[in-house]
Amino acid sequence: MARTNTKKPGALVKLYRRRKPGLGIILEVQTTNQIRQFTRDRFKIRFKAIQKIRERIGYNKLYEYRRKGIVTEEQVKMIHAFFLYGKEDRNRRMARIQWITKPSAWETATVSNQVDWYPLDMLRTVSAVKP
Repeated sequence: MARTNTKKPGALVKLYRRRKPGLGIILEVQTTNQIRQFTRDRFKIRFKAIQKIRERIGYNKLYEYRRKGIVTEEQVKMIHAFFLYGKEDRNRRMARIQWITKPSAWETATVSNQVDWYPLDMLRTVSAVKP
């Protein structure tokens, strides 16, 4: 019998591989296929490959689109995480996390964003949502 997934909206999670794991709440869960389809629809791109979408949009153009009001700040963070963690060969699930205590980052003491997107395989459940 398969284990049930406890990483659902409302669950408390931590980044277990970091020096300071932090504590956060899952707000939303999306798959990389849903994020890919969102970017294709929003920017009218016909390519399916992540690399081609990244070349077409680019990191700098994302912030330009944000200033013009085409996408919101949360959507920019979601697309940026998709470019960073998305893989061609597998469909990863990504979660938007609201940090209560911020985890450590790779180059600084703690992460700077209060809300950010991470793959579910980087997170560990501290307290699951009761059914």
